[in-house]
Amino acid sequence: MKPIRRAAKCLIIENGKIVITKYLQGRKVGYYDIPGGKIEDGETAEEAAIREVKEETGLEVSELVKKGIFEVDYPERKFYFEVFIARKYIGTPENFDENTSEWIEINELLNKENILSNLLMLEPQFNKALYDEKYSGWGYEKIYMDNPPGPSNSMQPDKSQQQQAQNDQMMQLLQTMAGARAPQPTYQAQPSATPTKFCTECGKRIPADSKHCPECGAKQL
Repeated sequence: MKPIRRAAKCLIIENGKIVITKYLQGRKVGYYDIPGGKIEDGETAEEAAIREVKEETGLEVSELVKKGIFEVDYPERKFYFEVFIARKYIGTPENFDENTSEWIEINELLNKENILSNLLMLEPQFNKALYDEKYSGWGYEKIYMDNPPGPSNSMQPDKSQQQQAQNDQMMQLLQTMAGARAPQPTYQAQPSATPTKFCTECGKRIPADSKHCPECGAKQL
């Protein structure tokens, strides 16, 4: 059985922008991420989300709404992200020794090369559930990362039939939860010139034809 890693993620979204962190140390230096982290023993996922946001951004969040579980399934391990969206926050994103934090336009973020795999939850086929209060949540969403699309590549017309079927299923699920056909997203990520995928070990975006990760050296399946 694959090892499973569980974590909490908290989205702070306002006027088309989202609060993100950028690593300054370690193997993920220079990469963007959503605030959040490991759920410690004795704390709930919501408590972990609130704590991690404070530690990584300096913001105090409240009135969290759980949007569901977002699973990223790598060939060698799985990640279960319990995802929350904060209705209220106090403060301004701050910088720390390990990371910076800032507001950024979501479409700008999705077009960056140096993002981690969990940011795929902001892709248009999923993000309606994040913004619209009509949606009680995703319920359960799953992304297979054995040949992962980049945030822009997933919107290309030459995507595989398997990926197209998964996207269609996700849209049908969201439409059912809303009780009506979901409106089209107001933005789309721009095509990327070079196909990419995410490293199965460190989660960084790397060229799609890489046999080994240029960042951590891990062999790719």
